Amino acid sequence: YRKEFDVIYVKNIQRWARSVEDGAGILKKLKVMGIKVIFEDGNLNNFDHEVTINILLSMAQEESRAKSVAVQFGIRKAQEDGKFISALPYGYTSENGYLKIIPEQAEIVRQIFDLYINKGWGSIKISRYLNQRGIPTQKGKKWTQTQILNIINNDIYAGIQTTHTVV
Repeated sequence: YRKEFDVIYVKNIQRWARSVEDGAGILKKLKVMGIKVIFEDGNLNNFDHEVTINILLSMAQEESRAKSVAVQFGIRKAQEDGKFISALPYGYTSENGYLKIIPEQAEIVRQIFDLYINKGWGSIKISRYLNQRGIPTQKGKKWTQTQILNIINNDIYAGIQTTHTVV
């Protein structure tokens, strides 16, 4: 390793690492190289406060784990309630977490399926067709082959909302 700097300033220990093992290991390597790591919160450094930093890293790891559990619980609860928690598919908006159809865009979705199923058009031809008619995507951009394929292959357009699968 090359020593390119003498000091690293870090806002707080929570931003340094999510696990005690990773955080402490990197701090030890830097200490051996003679690089000081100073944590702004508490004015701690890896040369003089190694034990304190390890304790705080342990607390930060547990806080990160607890937050993850809480977020996962919230996601599962929303899914159980039938709420849609992913990026909104074309033709839908969200109302209190539930999908609501946008009638104008639903008509475009019907056209896409009609062109694909009944006329046998491919995704490139459909995207060109929509772009030539000035029909924008949900984000106001031009259509791509991938976006058309995403619509064609998305179960939501068949009325199937998969919220969680257990493996």
